[in-house]
This record gives sequence, C-alpha cells and structure tokens, in this order.
Amino acid sequence: MFNRRYTITSFHQRTSQIAKKQKVKFIVSCDISNFYDRLNLHRLENSLLSFGCDKNKVKTINELLFFWSNRDSYGLPVGSNGSRILAEASLVGVDNYLNKIGVDFIRFVDDYRLFAHDSTTAHYWLTLLIERLWAEGLTINKSKTKIESSDIYQKKQSTNDKPKSNNDENKNPFKIIAGYGGTVPTKFRELSAKDIEVYKVKSIPDLIRNISESDFVEAEKLIELIKTTISSGNFQHIVDTIQALEKYPQLSLYVVDALIKHADNISSEIAESIKKAFSNKLDSNKYIPEYLALAYTRILGHLKYYDKERLLQYFRELRRNSGAYIGRATLEALETLLTREDTIELRNAFDRSDLWEKRQIIRLVDKFLSEEEKRPWLKNVRYIDKEDCFMAETAMPSKKANKKKK
Repeated sequence: MFNRRYTITSFHQRTSQIAKKQKVKFIVSCDISNFYDRLNLHRLENSLLSFGCDKNKVKTINELLFFWSNRDSYGLPVGSNGSRILAEASLVGVDNYLNKIGVDFIRFVDDYRLFAHDSTTAHYWLTLLIERLWAEGLTINKSKTKIESSDIYQKKQSTNDKPKSNNDENKNPFKIIAGYGGTVPTKFRELSAKDIEVYKVKSIPDLIRNISESDFVEAEKLIELIKTTISSGNFQHIVDTIQALEKYPQLSLYVVDALIKHADNISSEIAESIKKAFSNKLDSNKYIPEYLALAYTRILGHLKYYDKERLLQYFRELRRNSGAYIGRATLEALETLLTREDTIELRNAFDRSDLWEKRQIIRLVDKFLSEEEKRPWLKNVRYIDKEDCFMAETAMPSKKANKKKK
C-alpha cells in the first residue's frame, strides 16, 4: 500500500498502457465526490470486522474517529497514511463487486478507470459503479466523470506537458456533463416557432448517418435529432433514433417523453414499430438499470404504444434485485387496459409481491374486477395487512373516507 512506486503518476501511466490494448475502445474516468468527508464510519467498522480484524482494535479506531468527527457518523481525517488504510478498506467491497461482474478497471484511492470495448458497455459499467457506490452512501464527482475513446485519451496524455490554450480544440467532447449528474434532460420541452424553423430544415438521414458512424455520440447530437424529427413531423426514421440510444442510454427518458407528448402525430404503423423497438429493449434476461426500465415501461404503458403482453411477461420474470420501484412502475403501466384473467393472475401474485407492488395490485383489482368478485378479497387484504394504513385504506376505505368521496 505504501510502495513508493505506486503513485498517482504510476496510476496514470498504467491507464495509458491499458488504453493502448486493441480491445479497449473507451475509457471511463471518475472519482468519488468528497470521499473522505462522506465515508460512513459505521459501514467502515462493519467492513473491518468482516475482514477478521481484532474487535477491540476496531472499536478503538471507531471511538477515535467519532471523537475527531465530533460524534458525527461520517468523515476521515485527510492526508494521513492511517486514513489511507481505512479509506482503502472501505472500498474493498466495491472492488470485489466490480471484479465479480467482469468490469475491467483499476483504482487509486477514490480514482477509478474503467476500460470498455464499446460505448454501450462503458455506460453500463459506469451505471453499475454508481449504483454500488450509492449502496455505500457515496456518489461520483459529476464534474470529473467522463467517457472518452482510447484514441482521444492517448492524445490527451501525449499533450499533457504542453501549454493549454483556451480554444475549443483542447475541449474534451466526451465529458459526461449530464445524465449521471441529473442534468441531461429527461423531459422534452416543447419547441418554439423559432426553434421549429431552425430544426425542420435539417436532414434527418444525415444526422442519423453521422451518429451511426460514430463510436461515441454526444448528447447534443441525439437531442438535435429528436428536435429535428419533432419539428419536421417526419417519424419514418424514429426506430433508427431509438437504436442510437445504445450509444447514450441516459437520453432514453428524454426520447420517451417526446414520443409520448407527440403520440397524436405518429401513425399507427410507426407506433407499432416504436412499440416493438422498446419491447425488445425490455429484456428480462439481462440486467437493465432501473432508470432505463422505468422509461421502457412508461412508453409501453401508453395507449398509443401499449404492449400488455410484454409488460406482463416482464413482471412475471422480474428479479428481486431489479430495483426498488420497477415492479410497481410495471404494474402502473399495465393499468391502461387489463382483462379479468390478467387481473386475477396479478392478484395471485399478491403474497409474493413487495409493499409497493401490493398497493398497486389492490388498485388494479378494484378497477378491473366486478364488485362481487373483488369485495371479499379486498376485505381479506384489509384484515391481514391492517398494519399498513395505506394498503388498508386502498383496499377498503373507511366510512369517513367514503362519505367524503361521495
């Protein structure tokens, strides 16, 4: 750990060596935001104990850290070798997770470098890292997070010693200024008349060709393509746009919102193609980040693009580690239109569902089953799950609530 040859300089040198490998096409660079300040002391204590450290020594270290942090549950002193040891220990679980799922990476303290063979994998691995850090109460530094091609990275490294100019030539076009930091637009804002005049003269095929020929796509290019499509009213190439999202998946929410808001302008034939494109993306056999799964279920639950069978199948095969809300969101998407048989199937899944899902299943039963069929079941739910006041009131509203409703 205190090898003098293992420094931030050697870390960058090693990154450059790996970047030259033929299979490495993209490099993800990121570090942890306020790492030492945000390190949770309780989690650190549990990590040290899980490594088999002496309990008395761990307790003494913990008491000392709490004293220095004024009894706060967060924070390590910055700069000491002792803090470095503890900081490294706190990230062992994250490193083990990344190794287990096959992420190619190296780390120096809180600095991560991920090496991917394509842009889709780069985004995917970055999402997994963010989610795992979040479980430790940590977040990435948005301003320092970027994905860039290995060629660009190597060119930057070769010019690091040269004076930097203020022109745009040295600007990194692949810096992640959005998406993971919450600044990529997730909602489509309606265009002004002036915007429409600017975008409708652009060539959609040319924009798509430029995107398809690029290994990595800037967010602005995809946004420009969507705005051009909306301005022209020409949705013939929209499936190509949906496929291009593989190169910048964070914009899926933005594209979905645009397609929903302009559903009336889309023909039934094209809507069917859009439905198939997103149905193919909602694959239960592979991991999908929750924010993407939410986008896919949202559009497939819209009446114009409704795909009941795909949503039902996705809910049936939903893994318990898919996300905290995706099961409920899938059931909400199904609320558009269900048959009695569909509702009974979902009702039978009630006992093995989580709390969020149970509440929505109650809503579906109440909406799609007849009074005679639903009343005994709802009454039973209220009796069994009376500890959850929200679920109980949804199942069988109290007399006071019914009177107010009337």
